Amino acid sequence: MGVKPAVLFRCRDDGSIWTQLSVQMGAACHIGPPLVIMLRVDPQAHRIVWAGVAVDGVSRSLDGGDTWTHMAGGVPPDMHGMALSLGAPKQVLASTPRAIVATPALGASWPSVVTTERFPLRYSRGIAIKPDDPNVICAALGDTARGTRERSTVPQTGVRPGRRGPCRWSPMRTSGRWPPPLRPRSASWLPASAASSMPAMRPGTRGRS
Repeated sequence: MGVKPAVLFRCRDDGSIWTQLSVQMGAACHIGPPLVIMLRVDPQAHRIVWAGVAVDGVSRSLDGGDTWTHMAGGVPPDMHGMALSLGAPKQVLASTPRAIVATPALGASWPSVVTTERFPLRYSRGIAIKPDDPNVICAALGDTARGTRERSTVPQTGVRPGRRGPCRWSPMRTSGRWPPPLRPRSASWLPASAASSMPAMRPGTRGRS
């Protein structure tokens, strides 16, 4: 479990006792105390754990949380979302304010998959991988950190899917009216239907495509 200020805890007994893990994370940043925004466990190798921190980049454990390594290799510090793509090759994707990056190995390098200059809304938040196709990414987008776009109808710009290698992006059809300001925080694919995705908005709004 990750909290703010950025600290990790682990439980081995169904939630009764939590132990703080020994991992070095930043104590301060421009938004105040850094916070752990995402934990991802590799479903094919359960001892590999990834932690995304805003604003302190990515840390990785190869032994189930006993020891941690802070990732270098050009990973941006301001993490907004993380997702594991289990295709070939396996990748970890991370969403940052102005780009979506990926590591093709265990975090040695983090080349850009796409920069948000290509999108009508250029502030990247959450990302999700389509369950039945690891090459399809759903990206939740806003216009700024706080969201200032005074627009109550979002026909196609709030959530945007794409394909890696070559990276091609296209609008995702959406329906319904989402109240301004537009602040998508995360995205996920609905397990009952891999053709549907759902973004989560701030404050407390959900959308569906």
